[in-house]
Amino acid sequence: MSITKTMNGGLEVVIDPNDAYTGIKPTKLLDAAGLLPYFVLEAALTQPESVQEAFDLMEECYGMPTPIFPDTSIDGGVWVSKHDEDEDLQPMLEFKVTEEILGYVYQYAFVAITDGEDTICFRMD
Repeated sequence: MSITKTMNGGLEVVIDPNDAYTGIKPTKLLDAAGLLPYFVLEAALTQPESVQEAFDLMEECYGMPTPIFPDTSIDGGVWVSKHDEDEDLQPMLEFKVTEEILGYVYQYAFVAITDGEDTICFRMD
């Protein structure tokens, strides 16, 4: 069952938005994301005007070049690779970066930022 919490700084996070992690405590999912929610928070506080700007702000917080996965898309929050051998990933966390931009955090430090039209899928491990 998904749960909505408010982080320090006022950003709301939906934990297990697709109800895919039954039996795992919400706090464990939030802990598994490490610092990634704080990178999303930093981007949200500046109110980016585009997916690219949100990504750039998060990458600046991360402090290193970030690998982008162009062969990936997001469908209902689910990370979908175009490679058959890659499993789809359910989001652990969902953030409303702005009214138009959503952010998702997945297992293995994968992250996606989307506005429904433009999407950037990347990894911050």
